[in-house]
Amino acid sequence: MRHADPQVLTISHIFPAKNGNWWWRARWNRSVWKPAREEAWGGAKGRFHDLRHHYCRWLLDAGMEAKDVSEMAGHSSVRVTLDVYVGSTEGRMARAAKILG
Repeated sequence: MRHADPQVLTISHIFPAKNGNWWWRARWNRSVWKPAREEAWGGAKGRFHDLRHHYCRWLLDAGMEAKDVSEMAGHSSVRVTLDVYVGSTEGRMARAAKILG
């Protein structure tokens, strides 16, 4: 069901479809996300939102500035990004050791 104002989306609308309508979350999960997840992860459970977490972590681990990742993710501040995504990882610790000599 479309909202009277085409600029207003409900939480159930997530992506525009090729036909100009919107994918409904439940249908997209069933038709797109679940088959892709099962193929990629061998049936392991995972939420679509988990991709966002992995993407932000990969960017940070690759050396992208936290401020830039924060802006890309739409966080209210870089503090949110740092609190959620920056932890002690082997990659970060190895880079720190290399920098320190």
